[in-house]
Amino acid sequence: MERAFREGRSQYRPSHYFGKLFYDTSGPTHAAIVASVAKMFGSEQIVFGTDYPFGLGQEGKQYIEHAVGVVEESGLSGAELKKIFQGNAQALLRL
Repeated sequence: MERAFREGRSQYRPSHYFGKLFYDTSGPTHAAIVASVAKMFGSEQIVFGTDYPFGLGQEGKQYIEHAVGVVEESGLSGAELKKIFQGNAQALLRL
């Protein structure tokens, strides 16, 4: 991407496009990752997601609870968490 920009094939720097992407929480296993993504791109670019169905029964429930906990422990404000868990997906999907 940087090369395309330098060669004049891209109108904007790569960082311009990164701000237009949405990031989901299905991979992070540490709250610091969620906090870093929020700091770099803004909490409005993060949507809560999981790899569900990861497991059935109690295993699946524990996986979802862990995924929620990782985001909640990120140190983000209540308003930011509400965006991540609900508002951003609603806006993205125009619900």
